[in-house]
Amino acid sequence: MDKLVSVVIINKNDRGIADTLKALQVVRCPLPFEVVVIDASAGKLDDIAADFPEVRWISFASRTGRKFTIPEQRNTGVAEAHGSIIVFTDANCVPNSDWLELLISPILNEGEQLVAGSTVSRGQSSIYDQDHDHRRGQKYIRECPTINLAFRKEIFQKIGGFDERFDYGSDVDFSWRANDLGLKVRYVPAAVVAHDWGSAGDDAKRSYRYGVARARLYKKHPRRWRQLFTNDITAVIYPVYMLGLPLTIWFWPYPLLILIPFAKNIRKAPFKVLKKHFIYGAGVLRELVRL
Repeated sequence: MDKLVSVVIINKNDRGIADTLKALQVVRCPLPFEVVVIDASAGKLDDIAADFPEVRWISFASRTGRKFTIPEQRNTGVAEAHGSIIVFTDANCVPNSDWLELLISPILNEGEQLVAGSTVSRGQSSIYDQDHDHRRGQKYIRECPTINLAFRKEIFQKIGGFDERFDYGSDVDFSWRANDLGLKVRYVPAAVVAHDWGSAGDDAKRSYRYGVARARLYKKHPRRWRQLFTNDITAVIYPVYMLGLPLTIWFWPYPLLILIPFAKNIRKAPFKVLKKHFIYGAGVLRELVRL
């Protein structure tokens, strides 16, 4: 019988976690819940930890010495959690007061084992809100990040935990492997967290790293390559376009092909969308040529 929910947050040097922890103080939940922070900040956020004595704050030091320790921290968080239901969100996320009860309701009441909520931008809207719009009306989704995710702890070992060989993308890999085992990802759009995506520089780094991660995902899951031409066409179009730019020497109109996606996104901040996708495509290409 379910007695406890564990909300796990991994962090490294993000002081925005204070906003997250403050918001969690007023969220509603039908079960008692604990908050566990796996922090790789080497003591830089001890003042925030002291402000929230009810939170189990666990200092993290990597076993592997890798620069990016996201999947390792996630695995540590699950190992440290006392609850039978694990809930992940990110530092700098502010959940709605009903977020937690909505997110775990399908697990408690409908027999679901893996549930994802939706993420919107804090403050003004951004191009990241388009992901929320694209999922509108879907009951199940093919993949999900851990920014807003709940699952039964018992399925964690069945899936195999988070693959620590990834820098970014281990959460999508986790959901893909869950799908491979026949576990569907239930989508609850009303379970909302709002996230601060940071500066333009943060956004560029994120897009590049996501591109690298996407290529690594397909290297690991070659049976999913077919979906590149349906659900994941962005990971094909922009790298191919960049590779074809030398054709301009013989066919000068070639660069004008970019007007096609520009026109399709004319109502969705097209310059920002194209910038994001080009940087993402560069990440895909970088990983594809990596030995």
